[in-house]
Amino acid sequence: MYRATLACVFATGCSLVFPVEAPSPDGAGPTDGQPPIKDGPEPDAVPLTCPADYVLALSASSASRYRLIATDHTFIESEAACEADRNGATGFTHLVVLDGDEERSDLVTTLLADIVLVGLHRENPPVFVPVSNQPVAYPPDAGLPWGTDEPTDGDDCAVLDPNGGLLFGQPCEMKFFALCECDAFAPR
Repeated sequence: MYRATLACVFATGCSLVFPVEAPSPDGAGPTDGQPPIKDGPEPDAVPLTCPADYVLALSASSASRYRLIATDHTFIESEAACEADRNGATGFTHLVVLDGDEERSDLVTTLLADIVLVGLHRENPPVFVPVSNQPVAYPPDAGLPWGTDEPTDGDDCAVLDPNGGLLFGQPCEMKFFALCECDAFAPR
């Protein structure tokens, strides 16, 4: 797992920094087989930048930045718009992939006033998969944070409702606002 450091400079803003681990002398990986634990960015760290209109949410534990698309689009249109935002940034942009309850709560509290599409869709029902290669096991297939009796058959995309912070399944062709995320995980 990668651990990011948020580096902020007054004049230039913030960027995410991910350590790039040097291989052992034999080229097999870290010298002790374990990733190093460091307090700050490595000297050879690669800064992860996001587009200027992406903002931080409340959580200090999330290094992601976000942008609201405040016009209605389908899931495919929204994901394409998010991915197009990258434009020179070293971070990857895609529909938001929720890490867990803390990120979901922070987004509802700080950024959302309307229902938004999130980066979950069914490729092979009944399993929802994220739009990025981020290794997450959230949300579960049923129960909280899904709304009552959600997701339902035929609803192959997911939305986050700021009123209660619950997820609901919706047909991918329906149009909603969307929430883009910039992080270290490439779109699938």
